[in-house]
Amino acid sequence: MIKKLAELAKEENVVLDYYIGPDNAMTITVFAKHRDYISINALSFSDDEIIEITKDVIRRAKDD
Repeated sequence: MIKKLAELAKEENVVLDYYIGPDNAMTITVFAKHRDYISINALSFSDDEIIEITKDVIRRAKDD
């Protein structure tokens, strides 16, 4: 999963920061033109779903 997030950040030319808490809550922060983030339960979503959710956050962070 982390490798997929790193590849996505490189493709989108953004910086991603992530934190997974002891309760499997995952916070992904996107640093682009604006900063945006998502907090999700990492066990409730597949890797592909997490990537798609992160792409949405990246789009918001890049918008004017």
